[in-house]
Amino acid sequence: MLSQLLTHILCTSDCFVGREKVFENLEELDKEKDKYYALKARDIDEFRVKAEIFSIECERRVEELRCCVNELNSCFIQLQHSIGYSENPYLAAAEMRNMNF
Repeated sequence: MLSQLLTHILCTSDCFVGREKVFENLEELDKEKDKYYALKARDIDEFRVKAEIFSIECERRVEELRCCVNELNSCFIQLQHSIGYSENPYLAAAEMRNMNF
């Protein structure tokens, strides 16, 4: 009877130690998971900032290109006027409509 009780106590203490190790491993895994998600959150934040900067730069560049196109169209119309190309009012109106597209 005493040996059975000792065996039961040893088994119970081994089970307790085993459970303790499992809980320690779970806590460690939980900490690693938190570190991983924190790192991924930082990566996502950095990506958002870079994407926003890229978007703003693209919008600025598109606006610059629009200004260049408008300037070129204006120069082209002035050149046509200087050589008498748009003496015809219908032709001049058509050119202005094309410029707006």
